[in-house]
Amino acid sequence: MVKGDNRSGFRIGGLPPVGVHPAFIHKLTRYFGTFPITGSEEVEMSIFTTFEDYDHDSPFYFSVFICALYRNDSKMFQCVFHKPSPRAKKSEIKSDLEGCVIEVGRESEDDEGSSHMIGGVHFFEHYHPKVRETSAALLGEGFIRLLQLSFPGPQDTGVKGLWQFGNDALHLYIKETKGRYEYAALLA
Repeated sequence: MVKGDNRSGFRIGGLPPVGVHPAFIHKLTRYFGTFPITGSEEVEMSIFTTFEDYDHDSPFYFSVFICALYRNDSKMFQCVFHKPSPRAKKSEIKSDLEGCVIEVGRESEDDEGSSHMIGGVHFFEHYHPKVRETSAALLGEGFIRLLQLSFPGPQDTGVKGLWQFGNDALHLYIKETKGRYEYAALLA
């Protein structure tokens, strides 16, 4: 992640794409990022979250859902697949994280020290047996590992704002079937 904002391509924080919003919107719903997807046609995937950080009684209380699996029917973690679209000029569900560019480097060997990856073998902050079993089951269902994004570190210049996943890493899996996308996400 690098300082600066871009209107298209790999990006997190800031404003969501024009005309893109999740099916479920709550006062806590926030945009997280947009990622181009290579598939049968040109598609982007935008991520939205509905998490509560402080109210333990909220049905959206974040900490209860660490190591839980989020799928297409989740209201707390939603992926929207859409045609490429630039950032909107304003939005009620903008991110609490300042807009950043995701700089995609060249392909490399998986490294356990990598905090951010596209594809490859994910490394879990909470390597609980449930997480390992869930990951293996998703791969067995035909999902592929798409993203691993961890809390911004020293290699991430100028990232400002609230990271939506606490100290946990987002592990996102995707599967395309007959032109439709399914997703599954773990915070671990």
